[in-house]
Amino acid sequence: MRRNNLTEITDPIFSKGLSLYTRFVQVFLRLVHKAKPKMGSLIFFPSLSKLLYKTVLLSIGMLLLGCSPTDPMDAQTPSSLREPFFDFFNAIRREVHTLEEEYPRIAGFGTETKAFLENRESQALYKIAGFYFERNLNREQGAYNYADRFFDDGCVIHCIVYPPEQVVVWQNLQGYNKGKGKQVGVNFVYYQVFTAHPEDIALENRIGHIIEQKMEEYAATIGQPMQ
Repeated sequence: MRRNNLTEITDPIFSKGLSLYTRFVQVFLRLVHKAKPKMGSLIFFPSLSKLLYKTVLLSIGMLLLGCSPTDPMDAQTPSSLREPFFDFFNAIRREVHTLEEEYPRIAGFGTETKAFLENRESQALYKIAGFYFERNLNREQGAYNYADRFFDDGCVIHCIVYPPEQVVVWQNLQGYNKGKGKQVGVNFVYYQVFTAHPEDIALENRIGHIIEQKMEEYAATIGQPMQ
C-alpha cells in the first residue's frame, strides 16, 4: 500500500523507531571514528569506509520507510494482485472522506467503504474489486424512477474496476442511473454518484471529479491485467 510521507507521520511507534535509528547511527559513527586504522582493515581505506557508512545508512533508512504505518483510513487486502486497485480506491476514499463534515448525507463514507472493501463476501462479487456506499436507500420500495426509492438526503456512491471480459456489463451500466466510466488500459472503470431528495448536483460533480482525477493518476497500475 502507499506509504505516508515522512513529514506527515506522527505515529508514536514509528517516531520511536526513527529515534532508535538516529541513536544507532550516532553510536556506529562514534565507534568507527574511534577505531584505530590497521593495515588490511576496511577502515584503513577512506573511500571504502565512506561507502560502508552510506550503505549502512541507506539500508536502515529503507527498512524504516518500508515499516512506516499506512493511513488508518486505508482499506487493506490480503491479495497482492488487488493491491494496485485498492491503492486507487483508497486515494478516492481519502479525498471523499474530507467532504463528510460538509455533506451530512455522506457521513460515515470512509468507515463504511473500508469495511466493504475488507469484507471477503463483498469483494467476491467482483472479478477485480469495487466499493459501495449508500445512504437512506429504501430497499423495500420498488419504483420506476430510481430517485423515488430514496428517503430524504439519499445517496449512492459506487465504483468498480471490470476486467476486459466484462466489458458488456460495463457498457450496459453507462448512463443507467447516472452510471459513468472509462476504459483504463485493458480494464474498465465504472462509477455511480447518485443523490436524491433533494438532488445535489454539486456534490455529485465534486465526487465524480475526484474519481476521474484518480483514474488518470493511477492509470498506469489499474490499467494492467490482474495477474
